[in-house]
Amino acid sequence: MADRMNRRMPLYIAERIEAMLAQKGKTINKAKIILAGVAYKKDIDDVRESPALVLFEHLIKMGASVSFTDPYVSSFKLNGEAISSRTANAQLWESADIVVITTDHSVVDYQQLVDHAPLVFDTRNATAHCTGGHVVILGHPGDGGAPLLANRDQVNERYYGQINSEESHEATRNRIHWICRHVQGHTVLDVGCSQGITSILLGREGFKVTAIDLEEGSISYAKKNFARNPHPSGKESTFS
Repeated sequence: MADRMNRRMPLYIAERIEAMLAQKGKTINKAKIILAGVAYKKDIDDVRESPALVLFEHLIKMGASVSFTDPYVSSFKLNGEAISSRTANAQLWESADIVVITTDHSVVDYQQLVDHAPLVFDTRNATAHCTGGHVVILGHPGDGGAPLLANRDQVNERYYGQINSEESHEATRNRIHWICRHVQGHTVLDVGCSQGITSILLGREGFKVTAIDLEEGSISYAKKNFARNPHPSGKESTFS
């Protein structure tokens, strides 16, 4: 299933870009789209099997005007044609209809990007500590087809708002982000749910969650946590 999801992801992202542009009253045909990063992963120059190249081709076929910038990749070939990297600066970000962060290189000034791009689709959670701007993060509130182009601070408030101290734990944040990115639309079984924080957060992201734990005390505590932090829609999670 993971391989199938990975193959599907570039097309899904292209569809999300089209929807986000439509929310701004623009069509993807002739839209100026900049991919920030095309390497397979951060801080390397290897583009082999990079999903960003597949996305690039999808967007071209959809009629968009696509370019890229990557501090490690000077160019790549698409259908025999060399595509060269552009210089990342405020003018480049301002020239785009949307900037899509496809590789989270450490040397990129993401605050500058957020400050100057009219719209950002962050597929790598690279802007987590940025402020301001119009940013949608893949798998966070505002993605998944919801008609929301939230301010970066509003996304932070909704997603990182404390339930209790455990939510701020890096492992919990990483787990939530991975699940949102890779298994959208599926039911989640939270085995060993402990205090229920992961289940509560996934419920807020729209997942149907069943949480189990061998310790009755953990289930009791999780239910109390859920009662204190109900899903905004009134949906319930199952704890057993």
